[in-house]
Amino acid sequence: MSIRWALKLDHFVNAGPNSDKPFGHRHDVSSLRMDLEAVVSAFDLQSVLLVVHDLSGQPGIDWALDNEERVSALVLLNTYYSSMAELKPPEAIARFSKPGLWRDISVWGASRNDAMWQRGVDKQIRKFFASQSARETFVPVFVHQALGIRPGYFGQNAVLREEIARRDHLVPRLKQFRRP
Repeated sequence: MSIRWALKLDHFVNAGPNSDKPFGHRHDVSSLRMDLEAVVSAFDLQSVLLVVHDLSGQPGIDWALDNEERVSALVLLNTYYSSMAELKPPEAIARFSKPGLWRDISVWGASRNDAMWQRGVDKQIRKFFASQSARETFVPVFVHQALGIRPGYFGQNAVLREEIARRDHLVPRLKQFRRP
C-alpha cells in the first residue's frame, strides 16, 4: 500500500482534554516517534510525505533519516533539530525549557492557575500573527485550547535542550538527506 500522508505529530501531543493519552503519559521525543511509527505501521504506509511542525520536528526528522527510502518528501514548518546559533526560542519556550527553580515554579503555577496560563498563551501567540484580523480570529481558539496542551507542552520543554544537543552529531547525516 502506497499512500501519501501528511502527519502533524504535535496534534497527538497537544490534542487537549479529548486526547487519548493515558494519565502519566510521557510527553517527549521518543513518544512522538512511537506515535508516528504506530500510524505508519497501522496504515502500512510505504511512501510518506511527512509534514513536521514545532515540537514534531525532531521525531519526524529522526524517522525520515532512519527511513529515507519510505519518505517521498519532508516538509519542515517552524521547527528545529539541533544546536544552531540562529535558534532563538520564543519567551515561553525559553522559560519552560531552561532547567532550574524558575522553570519548576513556572510549571507549578501554570498547572494550578488556568487564567494565568491562558493569559500567557494569549500574550505569546498574539506575537505570531501579523494582522489584527487574524489575531482576533485565531488567538481565542488557541487560548481556549490552552488548558489541554499543558502536559505535552511542559513535558516536551523539560527535555528540549537535551534533545537539541543530542542531535548535534546527526547534522552531517541530515545534510546527506536526499529527499525533497
